[in-house]
Amino acid sequence: MKTFSTLFIFLLLGFVLNACQPAVEQTAASTDPIPADSLPSTGNFGLEITSDGAMAISLLDSLVVPGEEYFAKVEGEIVEVCQSKGCWMKIRKSDGTEVRVTFKDYGFFVPKDGAGKWAVFQGVAYYDTLSVETLRHYAEDAGKTAAEIAAITKPEYNVAFEAEGVIIK
Repeated sequence: MKTFSTLFIFLLLGFVLNACQPAVEQTAASTDPIPADSLPSTGNFGLEITSDGAMAISLLDSLVVPGEEYFAKVEGEIVEVCQSKGCWMKIRKSDGTEVRVTFKDYGFFVPKDGAGKWAVFQGVAYYDTLSVETLRHYAEDAGKTAAEIAAITKPEYNVAFEAEGVIIK
């Protein structure tokens, strides 16, 4: 009888503790990013952020140190977006070079029609080496021709950015 009482108390305690947990909806929609084709052309994507305190993207090169991460809120013109899913975008710097922006944990996408629009994004800037294979994958995502993809023969080492939130204006 004592074993039954002890078991009953533990089961009751388990039910009570479980009932105190917030409800979590377990659907594909709650864990999968919304497809880029279903997104509005402008607005907030990922973590909701504001544009307050955003700096020009061209400042990143002077602030990011190889081997370290730099948390920042940055703004600039979108020049290219992944045409496959909207899972990355490129932002033009004042010198004409570009910074590739990916999205934290592949947790959200941006609209594929974002090129030419202004973006504010917050997250971590860092130096990254992109292999030839990765660069070719990105070129394929961007809709480049087979000849353009084959012309990629060297890795790139430059500033990259992982955003946790984006505003497209």
